[in-house]
Amino acid sequence: MKYFVYLCLLLLSLESAAQPAVKAISVPASMCGHWLKTDGSNGFVIGIYPNAVCYENETWRIKAAKQIQQRWQLQLENDNSKKIIVTIQRKDSTTLLLGNIAQQELKNICTFNSNYRPKEATFHSPLFTGGNALLKGQLHWKENDNENKTNFVQLSYTDVFTGEEEYLYADLDNQGRFSLPIPLRMPVICSLINGRQQLGAFLVQPGDTLLLAYNFVTDLNENKQDYSKLMQSVCLMGSEAAFNNQYQYFKRYVTNDEEKKSDAVTEQYDNVLRGIDRVYPAHVAEQRFIDFVKADARYNYVLKLLKSSRMGLDSTALQKIYEQYLSQETPLAFIHDNFYKLAGSFDDYLRRSRSFPLVFDANTDIAGRLKKDYKLLLPPNFIEKNDEIRQYWKSNPNQRLNEPVITENFFNGNKKEAERFMDLHSKIVREFEKEVYDSVAYGLYERLIPNASMRFALNLQQLHGNSLLQEDIAMPSKYRITIFENHSQLSGLPYHQVAQIKTARIMKFQIAAFEPMQDSGNLLQIDRELELQKALKAYRGKTVVMVPFSHYFEKENVAQKIYRLKKIQERYRAKNVVFVKCIQPRNRSDWEAILFKYIEYFSGQQELNNVLYCEGLASWRALERETREGIIIYNSSGQLHHPQYTYVTHEQRRKENFVLMRELDSVIAGKGRYYEQYADLLMRGDGKKEQTWTLYDSTGNYFFYVLNEVNEPIPNRSDSVFHLLSVKDSLYRESDLVLHRLPQTDGSRSSNNKPAYTKSYQHAGPACTYRYDRSTRLLRIYDDNKKLLRTFRVLLITDIYLELELIPLQGR
Repeated sequence: MKYFVYLCLLLLSLESAAQPAVKAISVPASMCGHWLKTDGSNGFVIGIYPNAVCYENETWRIKAAKQIQQRWQLQLENDNSKKIIVTIQRKDSTTLLLGNIAQQELKNICTFNSNYRPKEATFHSPLFTGGNALLKGQLHWKENDNENKTNFVQLSYTDVFTGEEEYLYADLDNQGRFSLPIPLRMPVICSLINGRQQLGAFLVQPGDTLLLAYNFVTDLNENKQDYSKLMQSVCLMGSEAAFNNQYQYFKRYVTNDEEKKSDAVTEQYDNVLRGIDRVYPAHVAEQRFIDFVKADARYNYVLKLLKSSRMGLDSTALQKIYEQYLSQETPLAFIHDNFYKLAGSFDDYLRRSRSFPLVFDANTDIAGRLKKDYKLLLPPNFIEKNDEIRQYWKSNPNQRLNEPVITENFFNGNKKEAERFMDLHSKIVREFEKEVYDSVAYGLYERLIPNASMRFALNLQQLHGNSLLQEDIAMPSKYRITIFENHSQLSGLPYHQVAQIKTARIMKFQIAAFEPMQDSGNLLQIDRELELQKALKAYRGKTVVMVPFSHYFEKENVAQKIYRLKKIQERYRAKNVVFVKCIQPRNRSDWEAILFKYIEYFSGQQELNNVLYCEGLASWRALERETREGIIIYNSSGQLHHPQYTYVTHEQRRKENFVLMRELDSVIAGKGRYYEQYADLLMRGDGKKEQTWTLYDSTGNYFFYVLNEVNEPIPNRSDSVFHLLSVKDSLYRESDLVLHRLPQTDGSRSSNNKPAYTKSYQHAGPACTYRYDRSTRLLRIYDDNKKLLRTFRVLLITDIYLELELIPLQGR
């Protein structure tokens, strides 16, 4: 995570350009704050900051401010060039007068009126109708607080139609304002963050327009409930403003404070319910809000109850939980961000408590289903090969069809092709198993869960998450979607919309879901140094920035990195720079599932281009160490730029970032720093002693060395003989190092005692001389008669790594 945060901060620095300077016009500090209605609603009317204003659900720049006697007149302008004049006057320490003639009295503290009754509102109907919402915002930071903030906000919410968390981003201008369109399929609870700071969680419905104001200057005391202070910190106006301002208080104080009073889950739930009744009487919040937060507390309680049971719940206990807490749910439950999570946990326990079949029916016509449902997804001749194998098995029922038999009899000993066939066949068979698994699960839910909303949530979890193995790609077949739709036709619930979304996804990614590397667009697999060098040569003439993506796909991290990458690409669009996304796999069984997630996400962001899948490259690890943050830069001639910075401490990240920004600019300007120009100095070290490099890997004409001799075999390799390259001054010598394992004595035979080795050397030839041309990066080796023996191009050299490319001699 430390690596990812640092990388993102690098990307942030590169996109920090060129915000146009706006002259700041400040109003007195005494006028600043969030000013609220005094009728008991505490409605947010106006937010005033030194050079910005939130008013009438808009953010405004202060173009001019002048004092007339005790009043201040503010000339405001929004992004649409609309201009208004607002007059304000401070009456006392808690009161502001808004207006010129007819003045409205506002407070910077919350006020309550027992005679006030909130206006009762409703959720949109029909509930599952899509549309766009618009969130605008104004953030105001403490002076000189640059450490924790970023120049964008991130919004997230759970899309129950897909089972995925969605992430959206918006830039902040130099006054801390943003505008973020939100595509929705239904009302949702969204979360908004800036850097490490949680700004709020709030309800958004399709068609809404709302504004969030956040003041970092207000310090909240986490140990004391203070509604007035919270409203001065975070406040919303526009659609659902009353609901959302109450919700901030509920999430921050009511839930947390009441749960702290007890360690017992049931007592925590009872305390929260009592807290809701105490904090939200009829004159404070509408009944819709009270019902909503009580349901929120109930789902949170049941989720904790399931987790705290540690898999000790049987079917009787689960049925009791359902009847007591979940049997009266309505479709409104899907608005809650914890209801879908609860359904997933309940589904897991319910399936564990029942006997589910783990194999498909023996009567399943595999050959027929292959031709009907999978023919277009499979490689040529797959079905024919499957028919051959089935016919062979029918003719030889007593012979076991294991991997060696299939490889030898049907693939002419080609183990790779045989493994590919068997892997695809296993995936399809697992899909057949999932179909039976789905049917049994849906039938079970119909018998045990009469409530339509709870049953639909369980059906969704079954469809989204039914993977028999960790390495399965979560992509249901069309047949499984049909099974889901047939079992989920429940009134008022979006079974058809879910089926449409899933079907569209299959149509787009059905081939990649079976073999990601076979349908990966512009994704190029890189397994050896030779392939990496060929890929880099294809970009010759451009500045290349290689951006790594970890094997451990975390959607939030990937989404944020792609967002930043797009900003950088836009900035350097006209500067002949190409940004290459490098996915770094691990030797894990789920590599295809992870790769598919990248393919799907990159495709959705129109970023499925210039993608490398770099597996186990020693030079890549070397470059990562050298560049620290993982960003690798090559100039237009293919030379590797070595940055002139080092990562020092967390506090210096921002300062280092701006140095990093200059690194790319310096390469583009032809002022990069390239160690290859000084390879002769690096190879021989300080020149006082011979410097030795050990060959770590080679492929074709490419040779990768690490500094110093090895003292034991390299992990995952059985080599005992290692090629050495030694240099001192202008002398060049090659030899072989042989490791001899010493026999262990009886007293040393323990699991913690590593084997010991002795060394011997086999010289390949006499010492030669070398010359290095810094302009061409060519390393030439000569014999005693000054005859040219070999020529290498230095591709990479650091204080511990060296990569050479052998250049064929002309005439040979």
